Amino acid sequence: MRTALTAVSALALLAMATPTIAADVYQHQSLKDAAPYVEPAPSWTGFYIGLGAQGDFASHAITLGEGGTDFAKLDGLSGQDIGFVATVGADWQMGKVVAGIGFDYDLTSATTTSLSSPAGYFNTLTYGLTDYWTAFGRVGVLVTPSALVYGKAGYGQATFHPTGFPSGSGVGDHTFDGLVVGGGIEVRTDSIIKGTSFRLEYTDFLANQAGQTWVGCEGECNATLKDDLNIQSVKAIVAIKFGGDYPVSLK
Repeated sequence: MRTALTAVSALALLAMATPTIAADVYQHQSLKDAAPYVEPAPSWTGFYIGLGAQGDFASHAITLGEGGTDFAKLDGLSGQDIGFVATVGADWQMGKVVAGIGFDYDLTSATTTSLSSPAGYFNTLTYGLTDYWTAFGRVGVLVTPSALVYGKAGYGQATFHPTGFPSGSGVGDHTFDGLVVGGGIEVRTDSIIKGTSFRLEYTDFLANQAGQTWVGCEGECNATLKDDLNIQSVKAIVAIKFGGDYPVSLK
């Protein structure tokens, strides 16, 4: 009987002490001061595809010459157009630094330019952009976990189709290649649609000079046609990223 009373008394004391113990643990284990949950920063590592709008401004400097002597030069041959651009690439994040490679293809239907020749060699010369692509690398710094400022450089190629030359001149499509440089800012838009981003960038295509032989003078002479091209572009692109769902340290 005495043993039973002792056991009951122990259980009663334990029950009375439990709230005090719980309160003490709650107080001293800092449960009250627990940090609020913070969404981890998204990783920039992974592949992406994107589509957007692109505005091109192209300028040509045409030089006609024969035997090493230039006899006509046409500056100010320029035009602009707005179209679409598609991009694909991959990025790698290393702390606050992001590096990547990519490929842009300009879906602009035509960037056309025209000019009347004061020397009477042709009436109106029109150039239409038929193909323009860039393979590039980029390196940037995260100014915030969701905002990247970057520079880019790479190799580009553009093809223009000229019209307006005399029939039988032999002048056809001009294909230019050269260095493409630029930069921009990209912002993650995961709060709107997970895995997406928006980028705004500027590029400058510093093309090498393209030359062709122009058969003129009713076939009795051959003139050299040289074209110096520059294309400046502004792009606004929405990209979808694949991979990189794990949290990343920005240290």
